[in-house]
Amino acid sequence: MNSLTLRLLLALLLPLAATAQEKLLFTEDFTAFPTSQEPDLFILAGTFTVEAEDGGNHVLQIATGELVDATVQLGDSLKTGGEIVARVKGVQQRRSFPRFGVGLHGKAGFQLRVSPAARAVELLKGEEVIQTVPFSWAAGQWHLVRLRVAAIPNGGWSVSGWVWPEAAHAPTQALIDYISEPGPLQGKASLFGTPFSGQPIQFDDVRVTTLDSPQNAAKPQS
Repeated sequence: MNSLTLRLLLALLLPLAATAQEKLLFTEDFTAFPTSQEPDLFILAGTFTVEAEDGGNHVLQIATGELVDATVQLGDSLKTGGEIVARVKGVQQRRSFPRFGVGLHGKAGFQLRVSPAARAVELLKGEEVIQTVPFSWAAGQWHLVRLRVAAIPNGGWSVSGWVWPEAAHAPTQALIDYISEPGPLQGKASLFGTPFSGQPIQFDDVRVTTLDSPQNAAKPQS
């Protein structure tokens, strides 16, 4: 991890460290994994390997041979609220773009998906797209993708999502703000992507936390 990345992650995570409801569940920078091999992680679909960038930094990479929604799950199952943040990089090839994102609470939970071909960021619940916002993606650059799902007093869930280039300041306002109806959520955090461009999709510096306490107030549904 370079110094700029470290400063950005610290700026993002230090306020969370001061909140009593936050508890670290999973963190990984893939440094300890051997390269050019499938990692010892729970891979649901697709092919993942750990590769070394120029300079020696290790990243988790989706192979390009299959046009499937490659998915890997991380850490223990969440029954409470939670948050996942990861660095992600994809490459455009001509008019073809990758698609990628992060998720919480398993396949039936929420996913924050970056869809460069549609110039959008999408929030999904299960396989259904429930909110779409415009987003201008910079090809070949690392972006931070952050999804937060927090319980609210009526039994529902407040869902927030952020995506921004690593070289930019972390935004104070979420791209996605959504209030979900009451209902249980359970499952693992995830990383996923589809290499439509025929180029690798890379992940690094993943962090998953639990949120054990409900928020004090709900925001209006978009």
